[in-house]
Amino acid sequence: MISKSSVLSLRVLAVAGIAGLATTSSALAGGGDVGFWLDGSQITTRTYDHDNLTMLGASRVFLGDLSYFAATGTDPESIFGDEPGWGALGANFTTTATLNINVRSSLKFFDGSGWNGTSFNAPTFAATSTRLRIADDLGAFDITTPASDPIDPSAVDPARTFSLDLVGGQNYHKHIPYFLEDSAGGPLSGIAEGFYLLEFDISASNLSRSLPFWIVFKYGESFSEEQHEAIEEWVEENIVPTPASAGLIALGGLLASRRRRA
Repeated sequence: MISKSSVLSLRVLAVAGIAGLATTSSALAGGGDVGFWLDGSQITTRTYDHDNLTMLGASRVFLGDLSYFAATGTDPESIFGDEPGWGALGANFTTTATLNINVRSSLKFFDGSGWNGTSFNAPTFAATSTRLRIADDLGAFDITTPASDPIDPSAVDPARTFSLDLVGGQNYHKHIPYFLEDSAGGPLSGIAEGFYLLEFDISASNLSRSLPFWIVFKYGESFSEEQHEAIEEWVEENIVPTPASAGLIALGGLLASRRRRA
């Protein structure tokens, strides 16, 4: 496991684009960062273009790239990236809030097989022993994805939640390092290349919880951005619930909560 003291220097490497391994958000197929947007008191997610300080539209699937970094100096080898970032526009997000980013699932993996030149033939995301570790810039905290899907994905669990502090009326933009790691501490060379999928939602005091959203991480230089985009589209069409079904899920959760209190 990479020590927390290594996180900052790895972050600097990524920003500087050392050896061409880091990828800026503008180069990603998804076109930007995870954007926080308030619709009244409802937290929603949009694609955030931090270069132009604009929200590009509602989105519930985002893209991130992970790259292999050889050991250099005091930094061990790593599989690392800091895309997508996270952002908000002060003109919309006028409420000061601590946003709790909740990991709702275990990490899922698809090996990228079945590419026909324009799409994948029936991609399947399956359980993996690989974990994703998420840390802040200074290594003050980290969380690791759970080994299996939580029984209650919305339950408060600090082990799979990290927080971001937004000041109302101020633009926000931050990138957080992501690391692929072997759960048994094995060599990084044993981690499979392909696409890794993770589900999140966002909660905050006095604000309505966001609908779930997903990040698809690409790991492996043999996969193109066209393939990354194809996986994004597949997730949107096959995993993201429709607005109607999302409403039914929310209603079901509310009724279950009322039954537990009765």
